[in-house]
Amino acid sequence: MSVTTVQITEQPWAVEVEETTQTVLVSIPGPVMGGANTSITSLGGITGAIQTPTFIDFATGATVPDATARVTWNDAAGTLQVGMTGNVQADIGQTLYAFVHNAEGATINKGQAVYLYQAAGNKASIRLAYNTSDAYSAKTLGLAAETIGANQNGMVICQGVLDGIDTSAYAEGATLYLGATAGSLTSTKPSAPNHLVYIGVVERANAGNGQIYVRPQNGYELEELHNVQIVTPANGQTILYDASTGLWKNANLTAGAGITITNGAGSATIAAINSGTVTSVEVSGGSTGLTTSGGPITGAGTITIAGTLAVASGGTGATDAATARSNLSAAGSGAVTASGITMSSARLLGRTTASTGAVEEITVGSGLTFTGGTLAATGGGSGTVTSVDVSGGTTGLTTSGGPITGAGTITLAGTLAVANGGTGATTLTGIVKGNGTSAFTAASAGTDYLAPFGSQTQAHVYAAPSGSAGVPSFRALVASDIPTLNQNTTGTASNVTGTVAIANGGSGQTSAQAAINAFAGAVTSGQYLRGNGTNVVMSAIQAADVPTLNQNTTGTAANVTGTVAVANGGTGATDAATARSNLTAQKTITSGTAAPTGGSDGDIYLQYT
Repeated sequence: MSVTTVQITEQPWAVEVEETTQTVLVSIPGPVMGGANTSITSLGGITGAIQTPTFIDFATGATVPDATARVTWNDAAGTLQVGMTGNVQADIGQTLYAFVHNAEGATINKGQAVYLYQAAGNKASIRLAYNTSDAYSAKTLGLAAETIGANQNGMVICQGVLDGIDTSAYAEGATLYLGATAGSLTSTKPSAPNHLVYIGVVERANAGNGQIYVRPQNGYELEELHNVQIVTPANGQTILYDASTGLWKNANLTAGAGITITNGAGSATIAAINSGTVTSVEVSGGSTGLTTSGGPITGAGTITIAGTLAVASGGTGATDAATARSNLSAAGSGAVTASGITMSSARLLGRTTASTGAVEEITVGSGLTFTGGTLAATGGGSGTVTSVDVSGGTTGLTTSGGPITGAGTITLAGTLAVANGGTGATTLTGIVKGNGTSAFTAASAGTDYLAPFGSQTQAHVYAAPSGSAGVPSFRALVASDIPTLNQNTTGTASNVTGTVAIANGGSGQTSAQAAINAFAGAVTSGQYLRGNGTNVVMSAIQAADVPTLNQNTTGTAANVTGTVAVANGGTGATDAATARSNLTAQKTITSGTAAPTGGSDGDIYLQYT
């Protein structure tokens, strides 16, 4: 095949090729000028990259077959459409898909609900979802967007519109939930024990071209809520709030006084311990003077009370005022208009005798007048009292019933303070103590006074702690409790037991030799007791301790014992070799090639070559 390179000549409105052969290699040295690109109606067959276009306008209203990796405009969705596979077209910005592996072991059909299972071949795996168990519902992913064969890969729609399925069983707008069988959907909202998982809503009800908007939302178990803590739940438990942790927790109800709690499966029965059934009710007036009628009641009815309540039971024992006052030994209130009592004028009713008894007349004394029912003072200081009240002040006493503007009683209460002649207390037991100002209090045994002693351990004394200040108690006597005796004593040591220490005038020893050793202070060999001008101590004999011997001595060394030192005219040894060495009678002979250096008097050195 021949190849010809042809130069193209650019014209204002055309490009001309001057020679045509079987193959023409066209080289364009510059841009082709021909106006705007509106004249380009098809780019079919272009391969390679289209670089840096400003924008691309897609045709709307066009009918374009679906194909993998094809981008077109979807008028129904109002967005671009990308061919994911031959069966799935994704609407950009409106749908979300997952490319997954079928781990079910059987075909998963388009429209069936699936959940995330595990992973296989670097892809998440799925199985059919259903609502009877948390394991198969909690991780619901979406609906199969296409039919996926066993152990094959395919698309699952997680959010967006899925069409081309059978939705004839539902009404348009129906809410769909995860069903109770594998992969199924239901428009009936599930309830416990089944799990609620929202799937989506029916956009178009149709047998072959139905449409669902998919948006799975999983419900929660109670213990999955972030502020609920369930640990080992049991029958009859309820949920109670724990403010210290901010959590709701499972707990058993606690039975209070007089009740019982019985826990059962889904129940907790609360009952009164003393419960029962009333079968008969009767009422008796007893000795009160009251009577009853209508009883006993065994079903429903009324018991009626009659009679007159006796004085001993809090009544008057009468049915008229006069008899009542007589029974109660009291006058009636208000003005006396028909009491049947005859008395002198300007008199008062009361009792002057210091005992309980009948009402007596009281004569108005001097300085008082009783006219028209009013008791008044005569002479100076006369007037009318309009109000009387009493205050306890700082005494600790309180009053009630005042102010009195007519007749009445002011009652004292409280506790009289020490400063006002009282004790400042209402109850006292045992020995009383005070501090001069505050209320009296009970004295404490062992603190305010010495408590009576009970039985104690033998040979113990009542004393403060040994070696420090503190509260006394019974304890054993210790040596530091006995002071040093600084007085003359007489008698013998016949009753002394133990060993008397040196500090106490003894030797601290139990034998004569040990006592001598203790008094000497040391047993160093070759030392003697020697005075040093201050004390007598063990010490080596000093030359100055030996006087100059100024007398003749006779005899031989036959009686000498030990070894005489060289300094004392001996050899300091018991054998000849050691004696010679001690007396330097033996010299050292050495040899070598070098000149001798150093050495001691009498040493011999042999130099050889």
